[in-house]
Amino acid sequence: MEQPVVVIAVPYDGVAQGQNGKDRQAFESLVRTLLGYDRIPATLCFYTEGVRWLTHESPFVEQLKEICARGADIVACRASMAEGGLLGDLAVGRLDTPDRIDDLLLNAQHAMVV
Repeated sequence: MEQPVVVIAVPYDGVAQGQNGKDRQAFESLVRTLLGYDRIPATLCFYTEGVRWLTHESPFVEQLKEICARGADIVACRASMAEGGLLGDLAVGRLDTPDRIDDLLLNAQHAMVV
């Protein structure tokens, strides 16, 4: 599999970290920015609490589906989903291992954390 050019890591859900919504605001900004493009050749990796954005309960699930439809690869950490009891709640994206997510982040040409 070819390594992605841009990988965006999303480790927080904007609620659990208690940073006055700053994580949520950053994520909302990312979603708005990505939806401004017709084609999104990026990989978004969700892990730890960030996997909650990919569940049926997420307020962003429809936008994330659209981002995926525009070409983004959305990856959820299987271990984080399992730890949170969320394996059956994945609404968008695909599951992968923590090692694969680390590999994506380490080998991307550009990586950022939101």
